[in-house]
Amino acid sequence: MKNFLLTLIILISLVLNTSFSSYEKNHEYRFQDHFVFIKTHIKLNRNKDCKKDCYELFDIRNQADTINKALEQNPLLVGSGFVYELKSSTKIMTANHLCKKIEKYIGYKDDFNNNKIDLLQAIVDNKSLDPLSAIHIASNYSLDPIVTLYDFNGNTYEYKRILKQNKNNDLCSIESNNLFGKPVKFSENNCDYGEEIINISASDGVYFPGAVPQFIGIYSGHVKSKKFKVFKEEAEVSLYTINISQGSSGSAVFSKKTRKVCGMIAASMEGAKLSLGSSSNDMKNFIKEDNKSKR
Repeated sequence: MKNFLLTLIILISLVLNTSFSSYEKNHEYRFQDHFVFIKTHIKLNRNKDCKKDCYELFDIRNQADTINKALEQNPLLVGSGFVYELKSSTKIMTANHLCKKIEKYIGYKDDFNNNKIDLLQAIVDNKSLDPLSAIHIASNYSLDPIVTLYDFNGNTYEYKRILKQNKNNDLCSIESNNLFGKPVKFSENNCDYGEEIINISASDGVYFPGAVPQFIGIYSGHVKSKKFKVFKEEAEVSLYTINISQGSSGSAVFSKKTRKVCGMIAASMEGAKLSLGSSSNDMKNFIKEDNKSKR
């Protein structure tokens, strides 16, 4: 009886271990779990003083919500990124040239508000907003540039700040106080020449919840060259046979074989149908330097 029970326990243990291993194999590296869509857009925010001091003849929240939906659908800037650390906050890696533009747009807050009347007048002229509602919105709302982060499934999260930038390698890390996504694992080395790679990115701004373009290409080596303007001469620039466009900047390149990150997209060469970006080595060094500075 004891032998029978021992055999049964061993069999159950083997089944559970096999099932768990199979689960991990199938679910540990779902490329889409790491993806982040980054959008900079304008938003009407109700002034804090309006909770007490602002006078309204009627409720204008529905009109403000309608305008916000339209503003969100017409962003100032879009890009991609991927989660690389998940602890007390979510850390996301993306391209530095995207971060520089985010900083610039956020810095335009006063300019957007100074031209708020012109924007609302254009909406009134388009017969999409009642003039009286426009007057109330102009008085009670500010027009602010904001950054919104989206996961693959369309859930939204708040952008907090830029953590670190590296101009030489076109790398940037940003942070959200919200916890979401799953951190990537980095390859021990760069991709192997001729290796098949996979990229998920919002190329040309194409992003739908649950449906983000996935690209397959070939890693074509890395170089150090002055030819690529977004990088400095000492940067390792990796080449990929992926033909993508604006909106893909900051997205991860995965080894199809190991399912680990071995690069990142920063720019494209349309004529050659190539994309280029930072190498796995440079990204890991970027993270190591950040961790050292905190000690």
